[in-house]
Amino acid sequence: MSEKNRKMWYMVMLVATNLFLLILIGTAASPSAQALCLGCSGEKVAAVQRRLKEKGIYSGEINGSYDFATRKAVKAFQSENGIENSGVADYETITVLGVDTKGECFSLRTELLARYLEKHGGVTYYELLESGNKLLKEAGCMPLGEYLLSIDSDFFENISEDEPSSEAYAAALHVIRFAGD
Repeated sequence: MSEKNRKMWYMVMLVATNLFLLILIGTAASPSAQALCLGCSGEKVAAVQRRLKEKGIYSGEINGSYDFATRKAVKAFQSENGIENSGVADYETITVLGVDTKGECFSLRTELLARYLEKHGGVTYYELLESGNKLLKEAGCMPLGEYLLSIDSDFFENISEDEPSSEAYAAALHVIRFAGD
């Protein structure tokens, strides 16, 4: 293959990778991607629990676990606000509730890092933090999704649809908040 063809092939692959990442970002940012329901866990659930507690609707523990008490509070909030009473904290419910969906716990970067840590980060919270710090340091100024794809070409194909654990989210948030410190 000539040098010119090799460069052309490289550019085609770079454009294809970036297009794939844009599609993934669009999918992850879609309203349906933010729905939380019974069995979900993590910082997103804790954010919903905090807002429900502030509004006096939820009296349970803010533990990041979408349990029956959280579902009951979401249903009550939905009923009070004319939202379909499903018990699922969908995009409409989260938005009316006033949860900041542009905040760190809803960011694609946090989501990607949490999913990576869930799969490759270790068992203990300390191991998750260590893995996350190492990963961000290695990525440098390269976008996280692009870096993950460069170290694991099947990363996006192997992402589990299950919500990462609370520990993986907490570690990802911590690492991102204090990156560069």
